[in-house]
Amino acid sequence: MRKTCKASTFIPAPIEQVFDTFTDYKTYRLLSGVKSTRVLQAGQSEQSYSLGTIRELDLGFGVFHEQVMDVNYPHYWDYKFIKWPLSLSHIGGRMSFKSVKGGTQMTWESTIEMKGKVSFTLPLIAWISGYGLKLMSLQMKKIIVKKAK
Repeated sequence: MRKTCKASTFIPAPIEQVFDTFTDYKTYRLLSGVKSTRVLQAGQSEQSYSLGTIRELDLGFGVFHEQVMDVNYPHYWDYKFIKWPLSLSHIGGRMSFKSVKGGTQMTWESTIEMKGKVSFTLPLIAWISGYGLKLMSLQMKKIIVKKAK
């Protein structure tokens, strides 16, 4: 069984600034619950969001390794957790950015899959994950707005 979690947030800033903030691994260090972040393997360019980059996020309860799967600056950024402490599969995630009047509409999606007898818990896990994406989006929005002042 698969489930996609989704969160969307309006941010009163240019699309390039929003993309750069959301895809910079260093920004995640400013979020509550994130202990550390680092690049494990460089990708095709110097940017930490470039294709092939593998990044590590330590969230305290577990360490996540994400790989950048596709990038179309500044419109979207795809990633996949290739290592994480959860007993389900991460199919992939996407951050999409769209210029709108007064700023940028950011949409964050992540698809997870669970097999076997415990898959009945997937809707609850997906709801919690979607809530987490929304909370992180709102924290990122605060960071962007604060930088603009």
